[in-house]
Amino acid sequence: NKGAPEYMELRAKVDRALNVTAKEKIRAAHREFVQAFGRGYGGLAEEYRTEDADVVLAVLGSIATTAREVVDEMRADGLRVGMLKIRTLRPFPLEEVRSACARAKVVLALDRNPVYTLHHELRAALYGQANCPMVMGRVIALGGRNFTAPDMWELALEALEAARTGRGEELAWRFHVAKSKKT
Repeated sequence: NKGAPEYMELRAKVDRALNVTAKEKIRAAHREFVQAFGRGYGGLAEEYRTEDADVVLAVLGSIATTAREVVDEMRADGLRVGMLKIRTLRPFPLEEVRSACARAKVVLALDRNPVYTLHHELRAALYGQANCPMVMGRVIALGGRNFTAPDMWELALEALEAARTGRGEELAWRFHVAKSKKT
């Protein structure tokens, strides 16, 4: 069986539509939104205080609110932590991820699914980059389990320790809920 001779061409068009055209349209829509309303939502991804971060907390969805709060608190304590909120998993914001994580020692992916989707996407995106950071993944808050600012603190401190030592557990599930900050 030779297969459909046009199959590869079709798949190439689909790939271009997803990874080039869709990204361009999302970025253009974001620019229009900023122009119309004077503020933005980040487009494909939102970088928050990543410019000099040793650790970047990579998140999806509403957990970004907690991450942003903890980043501000940790920065006030002199800890260099930033956040990257991925807004579109498909198309994946490759360029934005590479930019946000270029100076980090550790990227901590917080996944709300049991297959580490964000972790795997980040590892693939950062693979082969100069000074590639360690990418750690944690499964959090499944089945309605709480995930609070103290939880974010604990995980960020764990990532900071990995940044300091160069060693950390790559993948893990987080089962307990923290009781206080700065543990």
